[in-house]
Amino acid sequence: MDRINNRILEIYQEVKQNPWVILIKPYMLLLTPFYFIKKRWNSKPELIFLIETFISGHNLLKKEIRPSYRMQKIISYELAKGILEQRVKEDGRTSKNLEQTKERFVRGDYMMVLIVDDTPTSYVFISEKVANFEQFHLKEKMDSNCFAIYDVYTFKRFRGMGFYEDLISLILKKRIDYKKFWLWVMKHNQASLKVHDRLQVNSVIRIYEESFRFGFRSLKITNTNFPLSDLIYK
Repeated sequence: MDRINNRILEIYQEVKQNPWVILIKPYMLLLTPFYFIKKRWNSKPELIFLIETFISGHNLLKKEIRPSYRMQKIISYELAKGILEQRVKEDGRTSKNLEQTKERFVRGDYMMVLIVDDTPTSYVFISEKVANFEQFHLKEKMDSNCFAIYDVYTFKRFRGMGFYEDLISLILKKRIDYKKFWLWVMKHNQASLKVHDRLQVNSVIRIYEESFRFGFRSLKITNTNFPLSDLIYK
């Protein structure tokens, strides 16, 4: 049943992104209303949390990084495509997901990759000026002294080895002229919350509550200030 629901979701998202696909695959027109009705008629609220972390004095600035590790900045989809294709094969994403990342580079976002022994181990995307959380179509304008990190990913065979921590450390060291950075999190992703709490990515400053009722989207935004650790199940 979950497999069927996931396929309906995938079709719905494909039609939403490119309505003209219905001309090629008309059966999609019959399936997409099922997801729309289920998801948007009367949904439970989804909570998204915006985390703010100050850079000055952060412990990751003191972390020792091996000389053989290097960080690469990638500013175009063509240069990032090989790394992104590797992720598609690894976590089961579709080629459609791959194509959607092109928009990130078009709007000026870029990828930062940790290279170890000439192999990509971990990467993040970075936004400046405007932070985007694509999954929920959220956008937040940032001050000039702030940047946002999103779509964090470490390849499976390199997990548990501290490479993501090394990458964030290198990013902060290259951005000591910035005051702070942002990161989006969701409460159900406890693994991510625990990692970022350990890295002292620490203050929840905003809560977004998204829900649908009778097909209409409602978004409630609440400014707040509490530690990320409060979101972790004890």
